[in-house]
Formats: sequence, C-alpha cells, structure tokens
Amino acid sequence: MQYLAERPSRVDGGLLDIPRSVDELFNRFWGGLTSNARTQQAWRPAIDILETPQAYVMHAEIPGINPDDIDVTLAGETVTIRGEKQLPEKLDDQTWYMSERIPGHFERCFTLPAAVSADDIEAEAHNGVLTVKVMKAQEAQPHRIKVRRS
Repeated sequence: MQYLAERPSRVDGGLLDIPRSVDELFNRFWGGLTSNARTQQAWRPAIDILETPQAYVMHAEIPGINPDDIDVTLAGETVTIRGEKQLPEKLDDQTWYMSERIPGHFERCFTLPAAVSADDIEAEAHNGVLTVKVMKAQEAQPHRIKVRRS
C-alpha cells in the first residue's frame, strides 16, 4: 500500500512540531500536570485520502466549522486545506464549568503522487465532513490499450 506524505508547513509539521512534541511527551509522563496543556495544543482535522483510477479523494473531519471559514487550494500536485475553528464567545454573565474544545487556525498540505487537473477539483462540506475530489490529469489516468491482431 502506498501512503501519501504530508508536506511540512509553517503551521504544522517539520521542525516546528518539536517543541509541541516535547511538551506532549512531558505531559504524558507527568500525567498532564499543566492545567492549560490541552488549550496549548494545536487543533488539526483528521484526514483520510484515497485514490481511484480517475481521482484522489480527501475526507477531512470539520465538525462545527463553517464551510465559509475553509480554504482549499491546489498548487501543482499539492493540495492545501486551511481554515479556522471558532468557539462561541464566553460572555461575562455565563459560568463555564468545562471547556475541552480546541479552537484555532489549521493548515494541512499534501503532495499527491501523480499529476492532477487544476481545472477539475471539487470541495463539498456535509455533516461535518469536508470532501475534496481532485481529478488526475489525463496522462496520469490508466488507459486501456487495445491489442490488434496481426
């Protein structure tokens, strides 16, 4: 099975994740002694990517995110999904007993393994799942070759 590698970005990935990884390691070891450790974590939507003979299809979990707050771009063979998860404003006359949801900006970048068609990409949000379909370029799609009789 071939896996797609996520391209490191300014928001998540690469060397920039080392401080967060070290913090997570200490929090796991010490049992999460820091009270606001969860609020310091970055939120990233979980993403599945599958390949069909004609396209690549991405499914991203985006519960509670307005589709207008999501930006999907294609540059070459790299698909970038970025957006912001916002939470309701905490008002002065409210008493909050628990707040576990993590707000914030996110950016996920994936480089696809074959040429894709920049003119043929679709994105749709339904029931908290963003589906992005990127059609392969014609030359990257499988072609059936008819065998002639001699």
